[in-house]
Amino acid sequence: MTNGVVEMQEISCMLKNEDDHIADAEGIELLTWLIETGSVRVMDDEVTKCSPSSISICSLPTLKNAVAQVMDRKDADFFDLTPLMNDLCRENIIELLNDVLERREITSSYELLSEDHIYLHRQKNFHLLMRFIGKSTRNTLYANEFDIFVLNPTTDFITVPLYECPSNPDNMDQPNKLHRLNDIRIEPNKAYFFEAYKYILDFERDAQKDAFVLIAHSEPKGWLTWFYDRKSLAPIESICTSLQASRIQLYVRLLGAMKSEQSVPILEKLATSNYANFVRWEAVESLSRISPSRCLTVLRQLADNDADHVIQKIAKQSMCLSATTPN
Repeated sequence: MTNGVVEMQEISCMLKNEDDHIADAEGIELLTWLIETGSVRVMDDEVTKCSPSSISICSLPTLKNAVAQVMDRKDADFFDLTPLMNDLCRENIIELLNDVLERREITSSYELLSEDHIYLHRQKNFHLLMRFIGKSTRNTLYANEFDIFVLNPTTDFITVPLYECPSNPDNMDQPNKLHRLNDIRIEPNKAYFFEAYKYILDFERDAQKDAFVLIAHSEPKGWLTWFYDRKSLAPIESICTSLQASRIQLYVRLLGAMKSEQSVPILEKLATSNYANFVRWEAVESLSRISPSRCLTVLRQLADNDADHVIQKIAKQSMCLSATTPN
């Protein structure tokens, strides 16, 4: 249900009983629940009406234009690309790789993530990379901050361990342990999609020589993510998914340590903004070192009506602590 497009007519047939009657209330209620929880996704009619074979992806510019046609729509979602990715067959992928070779004079500008990640193409809301599969000495698993499509361009099945990930992209509290699911068998010429923070695919395992997949991913869906221990599956530490945000957090911390009075207005502005919540809370803590009275005013504002429930919760807790702590 999570790895392909299902027409509404098929869903209707699945919900009919043996006498071919229309689905009863329980069946409709089940379908509604599946949609609300994101277990199934209702595709935009304008997307599903497009014939997957109407566009032949034979070059990087063609891919860029096809993606842009979908993602430039108002309220577009990364998984609206499902019909396009389902149609990205092995022959198309070969053509894309041929195009990369043809443009070899610019391939040096593609970002190299690591020895097993190589970007082939990047544009707004769509990033295509090659991911090699093989045993690693790393003893951690990483909670992915992207929505992703996984494609197997080889002619062989690839089996990958799969974990359910309980982490929340904006939750600064430690999450629960990972849950090991059944291995996923990635078939050739088929697109599989996985939502950010919900699943971890372990590509760092023994595999046949030269095994690799193509991964298309969205923009980051959160500011924070977690590393987990590969053996115990317990969370180890959280990390920032944005280099910019981690640097800003450091600057904010330095201003607090310097007790810079002239930085109070900008710290107040940052603390009440819609930026990354861990950076905003760093601004609150720096304010408490510089001007406790101004910090208390900001805490009241955050506790009363902040849109981020995590910030609102810890602001209320801090208000309670300040009420019980002597001046």
